[in-house]
Amino acid sequence: MTIKATCNAALLLIAAGFTPSVFAVECRVVERIGNHFKDHILTDIRGLAVGEYEVSPRKNLIVHSVDDIRFTGCRAVVKATIEVERKVRRDAKGNARIAGDIDPDSVKLVDPSVGKWEFCFTKEPRIEKMKLSNTAGIGERQYKKIANRVWPRERCYTFIVPKDEERPR
Repeated sequence: MTIKATCNAALLLIAAGFTPSVFAVECRVVERIGNHFKDHILTDIRGLAVGEYEVSPRKNLIVHSVDDIRFTGCRAVVKATIEVERKVRRDAKGNARIAGDIDPDSVKLVDPSVGKWEFCFTKEPRIEKMKLSNTAGIGERQYKKIANRVWPRERCYTFIVPKDEERPR
């Protein structure tokens, strides 16, 4: 089913008053668009998230890379490679899983002339899980809490898809 057909089906369901089904259809569209254009979305997120963030005077959170993004319905999950640089103890290296729910009404082509798309999270994406070397479980939970305060908190993201690239079906 193409995105146009899915959108038409959603409009028919809205007209018929089937609101619970509408959300399932809309989230499938979000999933298809997100997974189809994931490389372009990752490029934008990498530009915003990769870098160093001060946690405290003796600790820095370093986001080395944003490795993957996966869309399941309206939920987006990002995997990142991170490091906690510490002055007193050995540095801790590992990964983080960041997740958030996308507002299906926010996914749109905002500038067709350049292929600029946008999507917005219902709330700021949060770090759900963090695994670090040289750190006990309690330390990981503390770093996760702190990292959620310093992590870039963009709610809306834009990404560019070249006009000649195939659209999702």
